[in-house]
Amino acid sequence: MLVGKTDVTGNGIVLKLTDNQDYSYTASNLVYLVNELKYAGAEAISINNQRIVNTTDIVGINSNQYILVNGERVVGPYEIKAIGNKDEFEKIINFPNEGFVPYYRAKGYTIEMSYQDDIKINSFNKQISL
Repeated sequence: MLVGKTDVTGNGIVLKLTDNQDYSYTASNLVYLVNELKYAGAEAISINNQRIVNTTDIVGINSNQYILVNGERVVGPYEIKAIGNKDEFEKIINFPNEGFVPYYRAKGYTIEMSYQDDIKINSFNKQISL
């Protein structure tokens, strides 16, 4: 599970980040969110069904016109799933004025968030090279 080679099911959070006419999400925004989820103790994370592992790259191409996760293009709306402790997620990503959700909502970004049971995150489906 730690290297992402198995499917994982559990309780956690699902966030849906949708671009709007004023704001579009960038690779840096996604990296920021993934780091907050890791800090909150996430056991597994995915972005649009791309499993996040230690070797994952999240990059913006052509001034963030394209975002690649694990070398695969992802497009909005971005669905980020994380399995872990709901209370820890709540404390970290909703930290007043500084957590990902209040910070980006205050700037005008669109974010939907729900806590769910039985979230499934698929395994990392590529060869891991060191």
